[in-house]
Amino acid sequence: MTKRHAVKVLLALGHLLLVCCGAARWSPLPRDSGARRAVALYGEYTGSSNSYGFFAPGVASQWDVQFSIYAEGQARVEGAMPEANREVRLRVSTVLGTLAQDRLREPLAASLAARCFTEHPEARLVNAHVRALHLPTMADYRGGRRPGWVTLSVYSFTRDGDAVPAGE
Repeated sequence: MTKRHAVKVLLALGHLLLVCCGAARWSPLPRDSGARRAVALYGEYTGSSNSYGFFAPGVASQWDVQFSIYAEGQARVEGAMPEANREVRLRVSTVLGTLAQDRLREPLAASLAARCFTEHPEARLVNAHVRALHLPTMADYRGGRRPGWVTLSVYSFTRDGDAVPAGE
């Protein structure tokens, strides 16, 4: 093993050790030391201080909107998530995460429904079904329950001046 290779291995092991400390939310360094501040800064830049809380039971639900679009006797269902690259899907999922806030739910659904009217000029009515992914506890999962989407709100939108015909 060359000296250069040994240094790389030691740096990788040091990083792995910091990842383990971050996951355990533990630091061997004194609380107000400069070394602890330097390690904390390194952890912020590299993610090694992440506590990996996304495995915790208190993780927020994933949110989604499904649209029922009605036009001239026909109906179709579309999702809010576009068929796009990973970065676009990540941005859209971040926006959809704001549906968790009650006061933003209807305005965001209205904004997304307006996009449906733009993409479907023949549409007369759009229902926005706001859903959250319900994750069962591990005990419920062992008992047979599985994750599933739960509709929490449905908002109906029409074009300005359009009346919603009875039965639609």
